[in-house]
Amino acid sequence: MITLIRWAARALGMLIVGMVVVMAVGQGVDPTKFNGIELGMLISLLAALVGMVALWWREGIGGAISLAGMIAFNGLNFAASGKFPGGPVFPVCFLPGVLSLICAYVGRARSNSAGSDQPVGEQPGQNQISARPQDCEERDITQ
Repeated sequence: MITLIRWAARALGMLIVGMVVVMAVGQGVDPTKFNGIELGMLISLLAALVGMVALWWREGIGGAISLAGMIAFNGLNFAASGKFPGGPVFPVCFLPGVLSLICAYVGRARSNSAGSDQPVGEQPGQNQISARPQDCEERDITQ
């Protein structure tokens, strides 16, 4: 099930990135003509798109960046116009970030419940200090 959610987040993210790129190229977007709030919205949208690409490699970080970018985009749109963007497309843009954060959370919970108290990515036995007396030898450093 988690694999299905992971691939849904990736596919939806790439579909959104592709659509935005096609629309930006087709419309001939010129950022030099944007006012302050529009430039802020562009930067937050680009951050969301970067997060959608990054979630292919780092689900947690990519999902967080994507979600933060979309929240900023919608917040700036609300500040400028007094309403949130309309239509079904903008709420769908939140899904890749949310789904990838779910995958990251479930993946971390699974790795922790596997009987290991080690942080993710660290193998048992690495960087451990033994508290057993037989493992602690007193060494004479004066020799």
